[in-house]
Amino acid sequence: MKDIKQAFLFLSHLSSETIIKEFKNIRRSTENTGDAFFLYDATGKIVPDKINKLSPYLYSKECLSSLYYPTIGQNIIPGHAHFPLFQFFLDKPDYDYYWVIEYDVRFCGEWQLFFDSFLKTNADFLSCHIRSNSDEPSWPWWKLNHPREYIPLHERLRSFNPIYRISNPAISFLHRAFRSGWCGHHEVAIPTLLQRNGLTIREISGSSKYTVLGMENKYYSGSGSNSGGVLSSGTMRYRPVFWRYGYGNNKLYHPVKPLKTVFYDNMLYYSALWKQSLGDFISRRKLIFKKKAKKSLTPQPQLQYFALNILDHCNLRCKGCDHFAAIAEKRFVSLDNIKKDLAQMSKILNGEIPRIGIMGGESLLHPQLKEILICARLFFPGTVLQLLTNGLLLLKQDEDFWRICREQNILIVNTKYPINLDHDAIEKTATAQNVMFEHYQNTGEITKTSYKIPLDLEGRQDPRKSFINCFHANVLPLLMEGKLYPCTVAPNVRHFNKRFGTHLELEDSDSLDIHRVNKASEITNFLSCPKAFCRYCDVHNRSYGHKWERSKFEISEWVTDKTVI
Repeated sequence: MKDIKQAFLFLSHLSSETIIKEFKNIRRSTENTGDAFFLYDATGKIVPDKINKLSPYLYSKECLSSLYYPTIGQNIIPGHAHFPLFQFFLDKPDYDYYWVIEYDVRFCGEWQLFFDSFLKTNADFLSCHIRSNSDEPSWPWWKLNHPREYIPLHERLRSFNPIYRISNPAISFLHRAFRSGWCGHHEVAIPTLLQRNGLTIREISGSSKYTVLGMENKYYSGSGSNSGGVLSSGTMRYRPVFWRYGYGNNKLYHPVKPLKTVFYDNMLYYSALWKQSLGDFISRRKLIFKKKAKKSLTPQPQLQYFALNILDHCNLRCKGCDHFAAIAEKRFVSLDNIKKDLAQMSKILNGEIPRIGIMGGESLLHPQLKEILICARLFFPGTVLQLLTNGLLLLKQDEDFWRICREQNILIVNTKYPINLDHDAIEKTATAQNVMFEHYQNTGEITKTSYKIPLDLEGRQDPRKSFINCFHANVLPLLMEGKLYPCTVAPNVRHFNKRFGTHLELEDSDSLDIHRVNKASEITNFLSCPKAFCRYCDVHNRSYGHKWERSKFEISEWVTDKTVI
């Protein structure tokens, strides 16, 4: 590559000596390869003399309006950390590449070594942890809007941008794109729009398909995400915070912050564990309850998931199944009903939801499963469609089944039960068929256990407390024959009643008729409210980690003598 003109932009809203020292370190390391600038956030404060001595480039919250880009909020963080870069670019548009380094990024080595290793890499965008929606569906910032255009979820990418490099053509294109109305968190907007429009994106290190050749795990290794989509491991992560670094030579670290800040940030991250270790049991219980209540009783900004029930019965019959599939009679939901329900949900949700789980019972028993998969993809083109199965029939599926799964981009989710089944052969078959496959909740590595969710046959439980403490509440709704339920228990309890002669009754308010719904907010509001049926759920006496067994069809699998008011 010919000599290139580079700008190194160090972003900070703080002015500690440690931060200034790090900027000077970068400036010294890049003096022969480009120009270093201290981009200082001067929002609502006087610029300190020690910052003024660095000839800083100043920006403030005003850039949210002065750039005339759509915004996702009223502050630079979260989502708008790229705005200072674009302001700088409009003022100084003559650089070939712009490096952006946030104040809490450190390199355990010589910065010059790091930056120079990419001089011959002509990618338009270099960043960290580039992943697709199917890789990380629980990441909370996948939303990307435009008044006239649409990019399906499965075509969107995310990156992790504490440090990145972007080319002049790329930033010029994005400037026009944002002015045209594209709006989203920069970590989804930048990689997605660049990739979609033919500009090249690469990952600085790690081991993804985007990693620059020869940089595999050189400057950091891959970071795993927790259930909320937060990068929480490795040296380049979102949380927890580092206060010391340097255990890996020539590695990037983020976030590195002062010790007092680390204590505060990591206390939030580990709050439940720390409070328990301090013995503050009562306060911890209250805090957990308040957090659960807020989560359970607050409508989701956007519906994230629903399960589609396509049949009732199962060929495995697990003890204590919360679908009651072990004692359910043979019954399939008709394809016509499924089509009507999916069409209506697509209409309500504008065809967009991160995940749908197609299940039963055992989903592979449905004689029209292939048609259901095609129908689901038709109405939800960008959604992660999960086909949940116990795997007993997977190796018996014909080529047409695998072709449809492949063409419709279906993710097969197999629960790995401790039964006589060749799990390796199943996984190898899916791989050979080029069909996405994973084990449910990482049970590919551990033996499946069971939980017991006892019922109070007299309905004496506090519905609000049961709802708040239920793992189904507000996150795991089930759609069955035109009605949406907040959990799997309520719509299937009829099997329990019929088998054991009980009378756990459903009321009209326990479900929502989706064909009378016009707006998505009606669904999210419904799901965030305790239901009358919750009085039958003895959540306090739920227990987990039991040895998995087949059902003996005994009522004791679903009730307990410990149930109290």
